[in-house]
Amino acid sequence: MAFELVYTLWIRSLLLDKENRKQFAERLSQAIKEVGGVVRAADLTGVKDRTIRKWLHAESDPDREYVVRIAKAAGYSIAWLAAGEGDKSGDAMTRLEHGIMEVPELDIELSAGDGSIKDAENIIGVRPFRESDIRAITNNPDNLVMVKVRGESMHPTFYPGDEVLVDMSAPVPIDDGIYAIRQDHTLKIKRIQHFQGGRIKIISDNPAYESILLALDEAVDFALIGRVIWGARRY
Repeated sequence: MAFELVYTLWIRSLLLDKENRKQFAERLSQAIKEVGGVVRAADLTGVKDRTIRKWLHAESDPDREYVVRIAKAAGYSIAWLAAGEGDKSGDAMTRLEHGIMEVPELDIELSAGDGSIKDAENIIGVRPFRESDIRAITNNPDNLVMVKVRGESMHPTFYPGDEVLVDMSAPVPIDDGIYAIRQDHTLKIKRIQHFQGGRIKIISDNPAYESILLALDEAVDFALIGRVIWGARRY
């Protein structure tokens, strides 16, 4: 449940009030007309016709993956359809045609300290990346989001204000690495070491912070959200 929540929060947070829901439904209606109507949109997303109509009447919220599929099929910018950001097509789509991918940037800070999460958990824009660079580090580009790091517990690997790409298609730590996690009602970024028997060690790279050994089957209010696959330093 936690993984699904974080996976979809960037679109769901746009729909917190009636006006935002209405505006999103209007943009979605344009995109669905562009792809050939409700039946065609249902084929593209794999959901029932009545589900599409609920989206159009702002009665329910589509998951992020469905918004991405419809935007791509319509030739629209994902950022425009999801958030009304930028142009519907034009320059944004021209960049995509030239091998540039848009990664949604979320207004969420992954804590590298005691842990915190902002109230406004929504998409604030998109970040362009060369498609070749993205595909060199993941096979699931549609499941990427960019977020900022805060706190000092991951020094010297990450500093406050650094930006990271999180691959939310990889919520299970098959390999050791740095992951975005939810713990104690907050989102954090930590190094995860995987042990047999369903145990993990939650490690802060800053030695001033203690590591935590956790049995996943006994964990309360804990979820692995995705793996950090790239980071950028702010100077």
